[in-house]
Amino acid sequence: MKDYLEKNLNDAPMLGAFVNQSEEIKVEGFELIKVEERDGNQAVNARELHHKLGSKQQFANWIRNRIEKYGFVENQDFCSFNKVIKRENGATTITEYALSLDMAKELCMIENNETGRMIRKYFIEVEKKVRMQSVPSLPDFTNPAIAARAWADQFEKNQVLTLENKQQKEELAKASQEIVGLSAQITTMKPKTTYFDVMMKNKSTSVITSMAQDYGMSPQAFNKLLHEHGIQHKVSDQWVLYRQYLDKGYVNSEPVTITHNDGKQTIKYNTKWTQKGRFFLYEFLKEKGILPLIERNNNGETH
Repeated sequence: MKDYLEKNLNDAPMLGAFVNQSEEIKVEGFELIKVEERDGNQAVNARELHHKLGSKQQFANWIRNRIEKYGFVENQDFCSFNKVIKRENGATTITEYALSLDMAKELCMIENNETGRMIRKYFIEVEKKVRMQSVPSLPDFTNPAIAARAWADQFEKNQVLTLENKQQKEELAKASQEIVGLSAQITTMKPKTTYFDVMMKNKSTSVITSMAQDYGMSPQAFNKLLHEHGIQHKVSDQWVLYRQYLDKGYVNSEPVTITHNDGKQTIKYNTKWTQKGRFFLYEFLKEKGILPLIERNNNGETH
């Protein structure tokens, strides 16, 4: 089975995280759930995530329902492969799923509990750690003056990184302690209402006007905001997602027939955001410090 998967890694690169001995990603020694890497792609084992989330559903039903309901795409959001488990009386074949980090974070949000939110925060910290580990191109060390300046600059950067890593380690340790005591708290805890809770209740598509109101903005200002952040652009008076977002299932376009005073009819396409698209915008804007009204306090900050 391993030989078969290795031959097909070009078609499903995320599978490499579960076939080859790739470098395991940890954040300063703290590991809530395994995130493995191959060729710059981070992957999470769905079965382990299901266990850590504490779902009461059977794993096979849980992952199948999530994929079908929320429109996840194989070989884009996840890859599946068979794994043979040897037993005394023979062997059993099970299906495993390698999830992209984006899909894993979305599954945590969909679970709609404190454990899911905590694990999602952990995944975000893992992404930050990976970005910090990126190695820049080296200067020309054949020039003594450039080499000396480069070593001095690197020493200063290392000092800054040491302080930042220490702070991250303390924050992750604190998050771990919160998770340990979570099972006892969930039964008595009454969570605050969040924009995520509102989105979970509304599974229908939404027009830009209602979404803009959620952020205390006009439709024009909200469209301009999404344009400035590289999400959409205007084509013939119609807002259209940029290419990297087109096949994600974030929007639906519905044709609307307009009858003019002279009796002529034209067709205009009305763009509506899906629940998956609203999840994406919520997470994207939140990371930019832009929160919906329901999650702002009197100082304009999150709860």
